[in-house]
Amino acid sequence: MKLVIIGSGTCIIRPNRHGPAFLLDTGKLKILFDCGWGAGENLVRAGYSISELDHIFITHPHADHMASLISLLQHTLVAGNHYPKTRRTKPLYLHGYKGFKKDYEELRRMMFPERVEKYPIRVLEYLNTERSLPGFKVVSCEVPHVPRFFKAVSYRLKIGQKVFMYSGDTSWSPALAKLASKADVALLEASVSPKMYKSLGPRPNHLSAYECGLVAAEAIVKRLVLVHLYGTETEQQLTRAVRKNFSGRLFVAEDFMRINI
Repeated sequence: MKLVIIGSGTCIIRPNRHGPAFLLDTGKLKILFDCGWGAGENLVRAGYSISELDHIFITHPHADHMASLISLLQHTLVAGNHYPKTRRTKPLYLHGYKGFKKDYEELRRMMFPERVEKYPIRVLEYLNTERSLPGFKVVSCEVPHVPRFFKAVSYRLKIGQKVFMYSGDTSWSPALAKLASKADVALLEASVSPKMYKSLGPRPNHLSAYECGLVAAEAIVKRLVLVHLYGTETEQQLTRAVRKNFSGRLFVAEDFMRINI
């Protein structure tokens, strides 16, 4: 099983850090977490076919995490018509936060109203949820991001004996360490720079590298991956902040990085 960083960045459009998107390739399943800007192009550049995705998990509806979702669906349909070898027949599962079904239907109405897919699309919602699906078990919890406007969730997947956890966007929450407990890999957003954290302290809607280290240490994770990076800080600065609390394996994500799990 391997994790491929499709997009390591944020909402800021930069040539070397695309919007948040992370592919978990189990060998049998292709599972995409979030669909930030550039997700489709980078999936193809990473050597994957968009039509082979089995599951797409969305943590919240901000554009930098969800904007490419409908374009992936439109691509899958139209590419299958023009390139028969890519034609999809297997189901596609779309997983999202509470309220995701309504948002998905509205996006389809505006951007891709045709409902002519020959394969089933199954839309599932999560908050504080446990669910078993073919090949894995998923647990989710609500996390604090911008609760005034929508719910945001973090996910934990158990696939065989391996555990994967992804925070999405969130401030510190005691739920994070519980969800990441003994994970083989924990993907935590670290968009609050060390300088900002030092001057302003904890932020209400995002994590710092220092807090990621706290979560990883409490959860005893095997591999910590920092994502959702603006690129305003160096890898060394992020590493120093994490190392104040966590001494395990650390990866500062870059687009197209591959991590064996």
